[in-house]
Amino acid sequence: MSVAKCFTDFHIDMGGSSVWYHLLKGKKVFWLIPPTESHLRLYEEWILSGRQNECFFADLCSSNDCQMIILEPGWTFFLPSGWIHGVYTMEDSLVFGGNFLHSFKIPMQIQVWTIERKVRVPDRFRYPYFIESMWYVIQRYVHCLTGITHIADDW
Repeated sequence: MSVAKCFTDFHIDMGGSSVWYHLLKGKKVFWLIPPTESHLRLYEEWILSGRQNECFFADLCSSNDCQMIILEPGWTFFLPSGWIHGVYTMEDSLVFGGNFLHSFKIPMQIQVWTIERKVRVPDRFRYPYFIESMWYVIQRYVHCLTGITHIADDW
């Protein structure tokens, strides 16, 4: 739930996770910036500068780089891994959604995790058990490629 006139400043979802977002009621505006190398570098510099209250992140990017979408009630929105975005709530809103990691964007997820470490994002705002999850992904790939597992049979 969010109330009208709230703004969530530009951010990347925890661990570079993808997001599904269903707007049941209300109206929201998303500003979207793709996770190019230059945008991610600008984002990291912007966070480290501590000037978020003085500088609208989209102003640092070229005008064609930032896209806007207005979500209407009943719409479901998918935000891919690593996308930089800000959100404005136009009307009181009720949203259902979730973050998830997947194998299609592991390099992006690791890059975002690295940025989070560099800019010192507190643990409570980071993807829970991210590193542990990556070890299970590695184990799964090893098993698929070699047939060997390193996880106990009784686990």
